Amino acid sequence: MVEPETYNPILGEEDLSKRGWLKPALMPKPGEAFVFSGPNRPLLTCKQGERTITWGESRWTYKLAYRVDVTEHPLRLSFSVPSKNELMKFHVEIAFRCLVDQPQLIVERNITDVAQWLISPIEDVIRPVGRDCEIKDTGDAERKMKEAVIEAVSENGFKVIRVTCKASPDEEAIAQLKAEAAQTNYVNLIETGDIALLAHYLVGHREEAKQVLDYLTERERLDRAHGVTILETLLRSNAIEGWQLESEVKRLLQGLLPGLKSSVEKSVALPGMRKTSNGEPPETALSIAIDTSNSDENNLEAIQDKKRNRGA
Repeated sequence: MVEPETYNPILGEEDLSKRGWLKPALMPKPGEAFVFSGPNRPLLTCKQGERTITWGESRWTYKLAYRVDVTEHPLRLSFSVPSKNELMKFHVEIAFRCLVDQPQLIVERNITDVAQWLISPIEDVIRPVGRDCEIKDTGDAERKMKEAVIEAVSENGFKVIRVTCKASPDEEAIAQLKAEAAQTNYVNLIETGDIALLAHYLVGHREEAKQVLDYLTERERLDRAHGVTILETLLRSNAIEGWQLESEVKRLLQGLLPGLKSSVEKSVALPGMRKTSNGEPPETALSIAIDTSNSDENNLEAIQDKKRNRGA
């Protein structure tokens, strides 16, 4: 982030106990305000044209007087915030003029660097805005960020005069992604699940796009084949008995099985699967168990009673 423009709104402080009898009462100059502090007393603010403290109050009630700058100052801050699309970030430039609106708050929080103080609250409100906006919707993002900035600055004791907000794709973040993608290969990116880097890798290696697609398709097919094999093995070994599959589960598996088997059988036969005379694979233990769902739904209670009786 570029070093921001900034200023210190606390111009100085004076120990009131050291003021002599002949010194005039403290009166704020144009563009300044006084904030008086005393033990067990709330801070007291005195702006130009307002009544200041008496000599007696300066001796016995208040101990310190702070001079606070209440004139306008320009500020410019830059941020990099994520967009709704995880591949892209917004580079946000925010410029505004502000002045101290609550001098007592500035003294209470000891704000001596306005830009550094405002960076965190501003970033906290513009990041959620960025995450809700597509990178192409810069106009909408800028409008919402502007509103959020005005509110965040006001809550920290300042008044905003003018705000401009410019959001654009973060070219530095994009270049970093491209550099990281160039140093790896697509298999590593897939295995680590780094989709952002994978996308930028393919931008620079378009000739490998078909290989990536083939790799993903084959891995999905193998995962499905493995899942079907496990289910069939469990059923063959009676680890899951037909009567234990409630009708809702059977209907779910019955709907999934054809798609799973068809995608697998196009390129590989399941272990132990034989071909029938017409060249089609026979029903597996899983499909047989599921096909009995209609009869099991009507007789499930009777089957369970027989199991309990045998156990007794």
